[in-house]
Amino acid sequence: MSSLRMVTSKSGNDTLRGYLLRHDDPLLHRRHRPPWSVDFDRSHHPNIVPLVSNVPQPTINRLPRYLFCLKQLRPGIETISSSELARLADETAATVRRDLSCLGSHGVRGVGYDIKRLATEIRDQLGLSRSWDVVIIGAGHLGTALAHYEGFEGEGLRVIGIYDSAPAKIGARFEALTVKHPDRMAEDLAGSPRAFGIITVPADAAQDAANLLIDAGVTGILSFAPTLLTTPHHVFVRHVDLATELHVLAYYAAARQRSA
Repeated sequence: MSSLRMVTSKSGNDTLRGYLLRHDDPLLHRRHRPPWSVDFDRSHHPNIVPLVSNVPQPTINRLPRYLFCLKQLRPGIETISSSELARLADETAATVRRDLSCLGSHGVRGVGYDIKRLATEIRDQLGLSRSWDVVIIGAGHLGTALAHYEGFEGEGLRVIGIYDSAPAKIGARFEALTVKHPDRMAEDLAGSPRAFGIITVPADAAQDAANLLIDAGVTGILSFAPTLLTTPHHVFVRHVDLATELHVLAYYAAARQRSA
């Protein structure tokens, strides 16, 4: 069985595929594997539990989009139909109904879904009903921009630290945050039972950044580095490749020109 896992996200007629290489992938040269890839002692990280969910991965990928659409509705709107939510989320009504049924949410015929209740159910499924600490490795332009990103507020996400190994950046202040050396991160996260890490460093430094996050007990990583990361099975990684997104835009722009 191949250890290359494919995660698919579908929007309209467009399918994007992201690949996650497991730490024991035979395609990886052993010298590139992190030292903890063979034996990971969970006793040092008691907060780590296996991810268990009966909700399909494609549904999980669509839930944040549904939640975003619900938040954009005008004040005073109390219910929404599956067809209207599907239009806003660029999905089919059948897909929306199937996804929401996985949450145990069933709309009322002729009325639709109660918006407040549906938003709460989606937040609960996504784990946003409890708070999550977020740390950023890389205090460059992207890292500092994310540290100021207001979209985290109100969604149970709180940026508690930003780290960089460059001496010139250590000590710089961004509102309530002070850039620290990455060696300080494990100490800062010692009392945090739930934490995510964001990587905004260059590709050649991304794996070292991931290693530091994992050693600190982080179990979710969002990486903006244009490279694949090797991680233990309990760590979930999401890659954001801006070039890939621009490639998709280029395809649609070119297709429109060809059909003109």
